[in-house]
Amino acid sequence: MLAADLADCLDVLDDAGGKEIEFHRLPQWLGGSHGSAIDSGGDVITLSSGFSVTFPQGAVDQPLSVSVEETKLPAPLPGDITASSPVYKIDANNIKLAVPATITFPATGIDPSTQEGEVGIYRWDGTQWTFAGGGLKDNNISASVDRFSVFMIG
Repeated sequence: MLAADLADCLDVLDDAGGKEIEFHRLPQWLGGSHGSAIDSGGDVITLSSGFSVTFPQGAVDQPLSVSVEETKLPAPLPGDITASSPVYKIDANNIKLAVPATITFPATGIDPSTQEGEVGIYRWDGTQWTFAGGGLKDNNISASVDRFSVFMIG
């Protein structure tokens, strides 16, 4: 699969005849980070870890460059919160979405006996960790958000 994806990329470069090309979507096989241009039609960005960001139709009114990457905690967590997932940074140039996007974490690091409401998604707002929401369903935890930052399950 990797060879085929690389061959496709080389074909695109060859067809461009030396012109500069802007790639909006990175191949899935690149792993822990992903960049994309989202337009008013919506889109989904999914990392190889299973973490995803779903942009519904109408979330933006003009193309928006979005990057998603695994990162480290930007600040210590409050004493009553323990990180139960990797930490992800979503960068969208501080744009507030017209229609909220859905961020989804696979619940692979969560104890199977965990009940609804015992875990949730937390967002770093630049000064403190805030609860962003989160419902546990089908071995995933999801929340709707209209702004992006750093997120993790706690």
